[in-house]
Amino acid sequence: MPFTDHAAEPTVVLVEDYFSALRLCQTHKAVPLLGTSLSLGVLNCVRGLRVLFCLDTGATQRAIQLANKYSILFQSTLVVSLEDKPDIKDMDETEYQQLLTQLT
Repeated sequence: MPFTDHAAEPTVVLVEDYFSALRLCQTHKAVPLLGTSLSLGVLNCVRGLRVLFCLDTGATQRAIQLANKYSILFQSTLVVSLEDKPDIKDMDETEYQQLLTQLT
């Protein structure tokens, strides 16, 4: 379930952990996967929305697999690579602002 009250937003960002979702929820609808798999509950929550996969370093290929596998359920998908970057929860302000630019 999303960490935000941006119910009207057609876009949701899927991240791996709670703390990354909490950081993003100030500006975006964010859902923690608690790993790199999509549960039935998450799929039901984000069905029909524009889904941005923003998984941690080392999980970009997994994000691409998930985006391809479940794309029929979503309005659209985008994989935002964090390769060679810190996790969202660990980003400094400059890195975080650059990420927010990519999410719009």
